[in-house]
Amino acid sequence: MNLRDLLESIKLELCHLVFGIIYFVGLKSFNNYLLSNYQEDDYFKMIIENTNEVLISLLFAVIMIIIGISMIGKNLHEIRNYSLEIEDILFKMVGIVIETILIILTIVFIYNPILRGILLFISLLKVLTTA
Repeated sequence: MNLRDLLESIKLELCHLVFGIIYFVGLKSFNNYLLSNYQEDDYFKMIIENTNEVLISLLFAVIMIIIGISMIGKNLHEIRNYSLEIEDILFKMVGIVIETILIILTIVFIYNPILRGILLFISLLKVLTTA
C-alpha cells in the first residue's frame, strides 16, 4: 500500500484531527482568558458572563465527540463486517486510536468541570445508544 492509499483510508480521521487541533488552540486561548479574569472555582460566574463563548465551546466539543464516536463505530463496523486485508484493518485501528485520543482530549481541554460533566454524560449516552 502506498502513501496515497494510506491517506485515502484515514482521510476523515485526518480532517477531524486538523479540526481538533484548531479547536484545541482556540479552547486553550479561551481557558487562559477565563483563568486570568476569574477565580478558578467561580464556575457559574464564568458561564454567566461568557454564555455565548461557553455555548460555542460546548457545541464544538459535542460535535467533536459525536464525530469521533461515529467514526469509531464506522471503523468497527467495517472491521467486523467486511473482508479486509490486514493493512486495512491496521489503518482502521489507527483511525480508532486517533478518534479515541481526540474524544479524550476534547473532554480534558474543556476547562470548566461543569462542562466536563455535561460532555461525559453526553458521551456515555451516545455510546450506550449506539452499542
